[in-house]
Amino acid sequence: MKNELKFKTWEFSHISQWILLFGLLIPGITVNAQNGNLLQDGAMHKISSQGDNYLDLTVPQPGSSPYLSLNLRGADGGKGSIHDIFGKITRVGRGGQGAAVSAVFKIGNGNNELLPGSKIRIIVGNKGGDEINQDNLTYLSRKGGGGGGTGVLYLPVGSDTTNPNNWKILIVAGGGGGGWAAPLTASYDGRPGHVTKNAFGDTDGGSLIPGRSGYGGADMSGGGGTNHDFSHLIIDGVQALNGDASCDVYTRNLPYSGKGLFTIVSGKILPTGGKGGSANTLPGSVNTGGGGFGCGGGGGRNQWSAGGGGGYSGGMAGMNGTDTYNRGGGGGSFILSTYALAGSSIMTQNDVTDNASDGYVDYQCFATNPVVTRDLFFEAHKGTEVQVLKTGNWTLLWQYDGNLVLYGEGGKVGWASNTQNKGTDLYFQGDGNLVIYQSGNPVWASNTANNQKAGKGGRKLVLTPEGSLYIVDQDAKVIWQGH
Repeated sequence: MKNELKFKTWEFSHISQWILLFGLLIPGITVNAQNGNLLQDGAMHKISSQGDNYLDLTVPQPGSSPYLSLNLRGADGGKGSIHDIFGKITRVGRGGQGAAVSAVFKIGNGNNELLPGSKIRIIVGNKGGDEINQDNLTYLSRKGGGGGGTGVLYLPVGSDTTNPNNWKILIVAGGGGGGWAAPLTASYDGRPGHVTKNAFGDTDGGSLIPGRSGYGGADMSGGGGTNHDFSHLIIDGVQALNGDASCDVYTRNLPYSGKGLFTIVSGKILPTGGKGGSANTLPGSVNTGGGGFGCGGGGGRNQWSAGGGGGYSGGMAGMNGTDTYNRGGGGGSFILSTYALAGSSIMTQNDVTDNASDGYVDYQCFATNPVVTRDLFFEAHKGTEVQVLKTGNWTLLWQYDGNLVLYGEGGKVGWASNTQNKGTDLYFQGDGNLVIYQSGNPVWASNTANNQKAGKGGRKLVLTPEGSLYIVDQDAKVIWQGH
């Protein structure tokens, strides 16, 4: 899908060009006109769901805005909900929300920079489907499908698009797992998208094989699709980058599994995005519980268990008969550290929702590196106002009253230490701890000292243009987050 002008759910070709040419404004229609290039106008641009498709943009010359900030959100998993005979909702297993992942990359001709004329491929995850018992009489469990992962890929200029070795996965936000509910037992929320690339932070969290797709449930509900390691696309003659739908590592083509990023098209391996797994609609239910398309498609549900989220690795599907394991696991997330600027990478695991949303990609180009930092040994004192960090619309301010506050556009407060009229001194100490004192006694601390973090205390206080405030250790790992 190239050089596309997209009008919400309607797509036009010639007519859309005439509308743009004459500057006509049609109420209720939002134009997302990319003209084939990343835009360097300093504004934030949102790429929403493209259906079951991808969007290709061309990397421009560095110009005056060579720093590209990418902020991704994986799609949410669907919910399963139960109504009683009067139509009242009695149980809801909410879907896990997609992960939020962001990083900054540089456009240029240097090593590990995005070369002008190269291709950026954006694949936005679609939400998992809900399943609701509509007739109020069917005593079967209801489960949601997994959300698709959201990802951005990079193909250097002059590279063969059909050679999967040439594509680099820059950044992926994992999709959330589907929720599960049953009339006579309980309900369990799906797992959110994970902030690790292998997506197995807990027993029902995801793939047990690093970089591979998620296992399916015992009743063949679908695991989420994966992005990583296309060399395993064929194992024993079967496609192996789709979510496992039978707990058999080699059987991944059943309809409930989420499909992987890479697809075989006319004998060629292409990164087109993965379709979500299908779902068997049970008697008395509405919607499908199917998985969402994405950079790793979400798994669909079947019989008793929910589908896993797609992502860099696929979330594991629910396992029937083990209570909380009936819910879907979240998909894994990833940032290509050799390309992302130091200190710019951040991953956030979100919560759960009963109103699933598709993923998205926000991007913005800046003249200077928009991620700003403070090193150790910084200090400020009461009676002075110090702009500790500032980027985009966000400012971290040490106020006269001893309060440390993160302000956004229009004075919106994103975070605060709540030490007004108590704090007298602010120190980012040599041991890595950010501390506010009142006449020598600590009244607030980030608790990131070396002795609190196994010898790897804080090294930098970081603020991103999206308003994320955090502290990283010597390995650039986030060890404290304020917003």
